Amino acid sequence: MSIYDAYLLRADIVKNANFFRRQQIVFNPGTETYALITREGRVGLEGLTRTEIESKDLGDVIPKFCRTFRDKTSLTWNKRYELPSQRHESFRFVELNYHETMARPKELPDYAAVDAKVNGEVRDLMECLLFGGPLRNRNSTENPNTARSWSAFSAPFEQISPWTVFSALQILGSICKHLESGSTINWKTILRISSQYRSQMPFCAGDDRPPVISSYHALFLELKFLYCLWPRQEIANTMTEMCHRGSLQLGSYKALAQPLYQAYSSLRHGFRRLTDASTLEFQQLKSYLEDSNHRIHLLTLELQEIYRIFVKANLPNPYSDWIEAKQYDDPCGGMRLLLWHGTPLDSLLGILDLGLQIRRRGASWTGTMFGNGIYLADASSKSASFCKHASWEGQGVLLLCEANVGADRIRTQTSSYDGHKVIEESQGRHRCIEGLGRTGPAKWKEVEWELEPRVGDEMPWMVGG
Repeated sequence: MSIYDAYLLRADIVKNANFFRRQQIVFNPGTETYALITREGRVGLEGLTRTEIESKDLGDVIPKFCRTFRDKTSLTWNKRYELPSQRHESFRFVELNYHETMARPKELPDYAAVDAKVNGEVRDLMECLLFGGPLRNRNSTENPNTARSWSAFSAPFEQISPWTVFSALQILGSICKHLESGSTINWKTILRISSQYRSQMPFCAGDDRPPVISSYHALFLELKFLYCLWPRQEIANTMTEMCHRGSLQLGSYKALAQPLYQAYSSLRHGFRRLTDASTLEFQQLKSYLEDSNHRIHLLTLELQEIYRIFVKANLPNPYSDWIEAKQYDDPCGGMRLLLWHGTPLDSLLGILDLGLQIRRRGASWTGTMFGNGIYLADASSKSASFCKHASWEGQGVLLLCEANVGADRIRTQTSSYDGHKVIEESQGRHRCIEGLGRTGPAKWKEVEWELEPRVGDEMPWMVGG
């Protein structure tokens, strides 16, 4: 007879999702009834318990158990060992061992030392770029995975089966292959695989974001923990190899071997936070953000940070032709304006790597009202509407760019979905289409502050809100 007990996990590191669900059919000898009881919440916390159905007939309770299992995993109970669908809301079934109990782990993976020496400015922005937000509560010095106790419902480590450990080990192997490929780390891939691992092996992060497994050090921590659950020689051998590779990497690159620095060094653009809010540059940027927020868009913007973006030294400047063109007569009639470009957090990494790009075949894109191009707006609130802030706990990024739109640009109040073809066919007479909305700036904004030499020259500013 089947044991109707399902322990489920769902993790999405970027979305800060780290949830467990435990559903069981239990028999109450006092009332001689069967009940479907569920408990769910964030891994590391107790969660909430409720009784879904109670009956003296087990046949009434089992169908409810199977339906809720299918709703949460997209799998039937009889096929629970198959891989779930790619739906972001799907839980993954984690097998437990009911025949023997493992020893309670003495310690859980402690990520406090991973990226411990990273500069705060780099850490804050790179964690937002890579993970969608800070990994840990900045007001706490404790590692949530070790500071709190865990319950049998939230993270039943003593019951984790060898099959579950083996499955988790296979996922770690995929991360290792990606790290040892020698190519630049594909962070979207690392995030996806790390989320798969966290959906297979619980991590008690409480309200914090579960850590990403993006280095040999992190792999070593997870392998050490898996060895505590299932002491197999192959895990010990792999753990020793990860320790060796991590030591070699640290010896060669020192602090730069830490994952966040690796990610930062792979970008073409660097960034520098404006820390002095009293400067003319900061004050005018803040005022422009607030003054160009139109009530018609029904958005309230709150400034968090301002960063200046620059092309790193000794790298080709993709804007050199554009900068040099200032010295010559412009056939379109030179007109350079400061305009906004809104983007969600998960798109900013690509922008800092390649810059703003006209959509390529197969690339994701949003605005198409005037065809294929780079979309900018004079209203900060208009651009902010493209930040998908509802998916990122109200956060988004606005890039303030100096754009040469040309005095002789096409102005229209109607959409033109093949606008890029119109621009191409103009043979250089036009480079921009200006969509005329119901509101606009009383006066176009021009650069009035002095730029720091060779840092950020002719480059966008980034405003976090």
